[in-house]
Amino acid sequence: MAVAVREMRREEYPLLEEFLYEAVFRRPGERVAREVVHRPELAAYIADFGALPGDLCLCAEADGRLAGAIWARRMRGYGYLDGETPELSMSVLPDARGQGIGGRLLRAMLDALRDRGYRRASLSVSRDNFAREMYVRAGFQTVREAEGSLVMAVDLRGKADPTTEDHAGRAARLFREGCNCAQSVFVAYCDWTGFDRETAIRLSASFGGGMGRLREVCGALSGALMALGMLRAPLDPTDRAAKAAHYARVQALGHAFRAHNGSLLCRDLLGDQAGSGYVPDERTEAYYQSRPCERLIYDAAHLLERMILEGEPKDGSESV
Repeated sequence: MAVAVREMRREEYPLLEEFLYEAVFRRPGERVAREVVHRPELAAYIADFGALPGDLCLCAEADGRLAGAIWARRMRGYGYLDGETPELSMSVLPDARGQGIGGRLLRAMLDALRDRGYRRASLSVSRDNFAREMYVRAGFQTVREAEGSLVMAVDLRGKADPTTEDHAGRAARLFREGCNCAQSVFVAYCDWTGFDRETAIRLSASFGGGMGRLREVCGALSGALMALGMLRAPLDPTDRAAKAAHYARVQALGHAFRAHNGSLLCRDLLGDQAGSGYVPDERTEAYYQSRPCERLIYDAAHLLERMILEGEPKDGSESV
């Protein structure tokens, strides 16, 4: 999916109602009535957007439609700090999630606010919302807590920190730069595993294409499992309990990947595009657009990060 981040046009502002609805946090299975966006405390985030000083909205356009939006407004909302600090709101449509769009929107907005001379930006996020970790990686820090939500702020006065790119986004970028699927995920985690880039590239090189294009276990998953081993595997090979606990982590990651993508095997995931032989295909834009590899790489890296940050699985059947 080709994604372009740009400033939202005035005639597109009515679409903010849909993005505001998607920004309302809900737990899995929880239903929220669409009328919720008309409550005064929520409607204030988009009412007459563009009319207040400092109103700014960026959007992500994918395949001819808007897939996500992030907007800044100086207002007394849930994340209010002071009259000079813009509060951010953001959402990505459900069928476009898991592809790094949120991270791109956030980085673009922070750059835009920095260019406009703002000293900081704020937001409010539920403590249970996984997006909280993305905000932490972007430099946001908790200012206060209230009723299960966190008010967070980021200092914009320094230069953007390139290390705030999340692991999933970094893995997708590495794939675009020529790494195979296993390398993309494993190298993306060098900051956590302690490997230097050259060593990580060599260690994971054989697992691309489902083990050297044998089309066996997806290389993206193999790269994630290699990183998981470095981060969580026991050092004592005779400790059966610790070994079982680690295999539970491996199975949880595998179950989650299969639940998201339908299979663990490269040949199944690629279908008719699973070529044979040992010569890799030429990397062209058509190659990237026609294959699911970039999405699978992003998913494997994201699932691993979620597992590490959220804690241990209880058994091998629990998804992350």
